[in-house]
Amino acid sequence: MNPTSPLGPPPVDMLNAFEIAALVYEDGVSVDHLMTYFAAELRDAGRRIGGVVQLPPEDEGARSNVLRIYDLMTGDIIPIKQRLGEGSGACCLDTQALAEGAARIRNAIEAGVDLIFISKFSKQEVAGHGFRDEFAAAVTAGIPILTSVKRPMVNDWLTFTGGIGTLMACRLRTLRDWWQETDNRRAALLKAEAERRRIVEELEREKRRQEYSNVVRLFASLE
Repeated sequence: MNPTSPLGPPPVDMLNAFEIAALVYEDGVSVDHLMTYFAAELRDAGRRIGGVVQLPPEDEGARSNVLRIYDLMTGDIIPIKQRLGEGSGACCLDTQALAEGAARIRNAIEAGVDLIFISKFSKQEVAGHGFRDEFAAAVTAGIPILTSVKRPMVNDWLTFTGGIGTLMACRLRTLRDWWQETDNRRAALLKAEAERRRIVEELEREKRRQEYSNVVRLFASLE
């Protein structure tokens, strides 16, 4: 992590350890396929999801020349990285496209979706760039986050989150179980909050009724 970066981790007291989850993957593991498939599964189930996932390469038999992200709310595809010519291992990151991706994540946060997807926590975020601000914004908004982290960067991820968060294996069943438990917890919290508000409103109504009764008794005593 860049110690001079003005962007610190999200406030620890705003983090729910279970709701900020990262799939830990190794080289050769198609975490992009997994996240894309799971996003489609949730959408088909009627859940409101947002953010961006990285699309798998179009050509499975070779390294793709273009890395693309997919906006889960609009269906737009945004190329974010271009390889510098045939045979080159270097890439050129399109900073304007990356900023567009960040804006799409912000739109999803503002829309109050059920789950925010952020394709990866990578070297860009460690250096204080990429989607770092968007991670913090989703936490501040209280929306669960799903991302992916390459195994060598797990310590950077834990430094960023202050050691809080859920690390998961790249398995669909694990992902489904995490979401089911997350969804159940949030539903229980919402139910408890609704009950708390109902009780507060009832107490306020009772207080007003009592105040009215006191006024009526006062005027009756003056007659």
